[in-house]
Amino acid sequence: MDESEGSPPTSPASGDPSPLWEQLREVDARLAWLATERDFALRHRATLVAALDARPATSPAPGHRTPPTAGQRRELSVQTVQNLLLVLGGALLSVAAAVFTIWNWGQIGLTGRAAILGAITAVTLAIPKLLLVRNLRSTAETVALLGFALVLLDGYAARWTGLAGLDRLPPGPYAAGLVALVSAGLVAYSRVLPPLRLPVSVALVLAQIVLPLLAWNADPPGTASWLVAALIATAAFDVTVAVTGRALRRAATTCFGFAWSAGVLVGLAQLLSTPDPVQVRAAAGLLAVAVLVGLAVTVPAIIHRARPLEALTPPVAVVSAVTACLALATPLRIPLDGRWQLVPYAAAGLLVLAATPAARWLPAPVRGGCRISGAGVAAASALPQVPILLGTIAAPVGWIVEPWSGAPDGVRGVTVAPSLSYATSSLMTYITARPADLVVLGLLLGCFLLLAVGTRSPGLRSPSVGVSIALGAVMMAEVPVALDFSYEAAIGTFLVAAVVSTGAASRLRDVAVAYWTGTVSGVLALLALSWALATETATLVVLGVLALGSASQAVLARVRELRPVSAMAATFLVGGFALASGLAAGWPARSSAFLVLGVAAVGTALAAVLARRSARADLAPGVEWGSAVLVVAAILLTFGDARLFGVGLASAGVLALATSLRPARRSARPVGLTALVLSSWVLLWAEGVGLIEAYTVPASIILLGLGWWRRRTVSPGPSSWHAYGSGLSFTLAPSLLRAVTGEQWERPLLLGTCCLAITLLGAWRRLQAPAVLGGGALVVLGGVELAPFVAELLVALPRWIPFAVGGLLLLVVGATYEHRLRDVRRLRSAVARLH
Repeated sequence: MDESEGSPPTSPASGDPSPLWEQLREVDARLAWLATERDFALRHRATLVAALDARPATSPAPGHRTPPTAGQRRELSVQTVQNLLLVLGGALLSVAAAVFTIWNWGQIGLTGRAAILGAITAVTLAIPKLLLVRNLRSTAETVALLGFALVLLDGYAARWTGLAGLDRLPPGPYAAGLVALVSAGLVAYSRVLPPLRLPVSVALVLAQIVLPLLAWNADPPGTASWLVAALIATAAFDVTVAVTGRALRRAATTCFGFAWSAGVLVGLAQLLSTPDPVQVRAAAGLLAVAVLVGLAVTVPAIIHRARPLEALTPPVAVVSAVTACLALATPLRIPLDGRWQLVPYAAAGLLVLAATPAARWLPAPVRGGCRISGAGVAAASALPQVPILLGTIAAPVGWIVEPWSGAPDGVRGVTVAPSLSYATSSLMTYITARPADLVVLGLLLGCFLLLAVGTRSPGLRSPSVGVSIALGAVMMAEVPVALDFSYEAAIGTFLVAAVVSTGAASRLRDVAVAYWTGTVSGVLALLALSWALATETATLVVLGVLALGSASQAVLARVRELRPVSAMAATFLVGGFALASGLAAGWPARSSAFLVLGVAAVGTALAAVLARRSARADLAPGVEWGSAVLVVAAILLTFGDARLFGVGLASAGVLALATSLRPARRSARPVGLTALVLSSWVLLWAEGVGLIEAYTVPASIILLGLGWWRRRTVSPGPSSWHAYGSGLSFTLAPSLLRAVTGEQWERPLLLGTCCLAITLLGAWRRLQAPAVLGGGALVVLGGVELAPFVAELLVALPRWIPFAVGGLLLLVVGATYEHRLRDVRRLRSAVARLH
């Protein structure tokens, strides 16, 4: 290492003719040396850091101070610890004073008692001034609160001993006066000692119980009303303090939340529980005042003066809107009876929702919360409509069990099937719709229409439109039952409701609303169809009209996602119409099932045509899946007759194979083949054929033919196992099992001949699957045929001969083991070389 890299350069020699140049060269050399040292130090530091990171964490060396990290930060500040200790000390002193008052008071005379408590209280209240001189404000605040806690104890002791006749005063007013006196004393004390701020907040908290204490001891008939009035007045006082008192805004906001919430809850409990009209009206009036106080908190001018109130604005607005609805509706409910008692609540929700936009002085979020709350109250009043709607849907269950049993005179008396229990029938009768239910639904519909029209938010408009459509459909469904229409008029109403909702879904552009409306139309269609099952004519008319409506929706729907579902529904309905037509013509259900198969065949062909047209390609999946479901339904209808069942399976197999001709539907080919195989089995079983090969050979021929076709047309072709393995196994396995367990000699002979031919064919064509399967089956057959003779031979020979033969065989195999192993390997290689 040269001088510039290893050590600092020396000064140039004296007498140099160019001292400035020498000095510059020396400075450059020193800078280069420093740079080299810095690089070395940085590399060494990185090595040390990596080594320390690889070691487990250990405690630092003695005397070593580690820098503070995030995990070592103190969780409590000095001020917090000081306040905690002061609060605990004050609490312990208060407990000590209380124990002294309770346990030792009776042993001291009246004068001594007064002197002791007065002295303790005076000394305690005088100490904070001395503490403030030493700048101990937190300690002074704690001692001041302790002093006023002693004032409360003094007041309790004075009344308990009957000082100045205080024991003759009622306990409630006396306690309220004492608390008010202490609260005022805290305020005055904090003004005498200006740095103290905590006593003023405590005074505000104590002031919360003054009016409730006075109301608690009011006359029994109006206790709840007086308590509500006291709580609401306290809440109004808190709002005033929050607006006018800068230092108490946060404490006043918290107190307002508790006082106002308690007043509203107590008022609602009285409003909804008492049967006395006078008390109901009184509670409603007080709740109206509470609503005004709550809405006043949401005024922007008040929020600007007291910012902490802004956090309470949303919940106060929502609760105020709900309270206003209940306060308006409950007095109107009293003279009504039955289901009409729900009408005032729905009307109140609509009124609040409609009147809220006029309150321009409220912030927009508050008005939105009030509107949603009004709609929520109306929706809650309509909750009993859910079992009523379920009753309307479940009423025609008797016709589903026994269709075409005859139309009733009126629809209100229709309950459930006669076979069901009396309790269930009575329940359905009880939840039948009445005119009052229509009024409630109409008011609720008005609420959601106002929400849909008055809102600018797409996230709220779309659900409002969807719910409005659903409510309109529900109203149309309940109108016939509520007004006790005739059967024909009821069917017409249901059908019109389904068609109108279907048309509405077709013209909508919003995906969510269109899906919602389409779901409603589907429910109404099912309702109309279930009610139509009472007569043949109604069933055919409803099926035809609904099929046309669904087909129109599939073609005209603006939302593309709705088209396949509508196409599927139209296919179902056309199939149902075909079945109903066959039954109406007097055909049995097993024969009418072939009409359904015909519809499925037409649907399959139509789906293939639609798939080729890009403009209508989205309809093809719906028609295709609908046709598949119709095929399954038709097969199930023919299940009771073996021959018709077999023919139905064959028809289904042909349709599936026809569908598989489309490149995108190749997966339908196994389904079609399976259906054809099952069809042949069912037909053979119906004809009494018991020969197992009659069931397996046709399927094997089909599978072998398909395998041969795939090996000729597909490049690269499948292996022999994929092409012929399933076809050969389908026949060889059952026949081999039957040959092993049976006593006939013809089957083993014929099966052995076939296996020999299959083995030779596989060896000739060098195909692995035929050679292995045919040869394996031939070996099994030979072993089975040879087994009886071997058993007889073993019985006839002496017992030692089998052991001798076995031992000799083992010796031969052991001696020629390597040669036999090479033979096995050659056999395996020969088989592996086959395709």
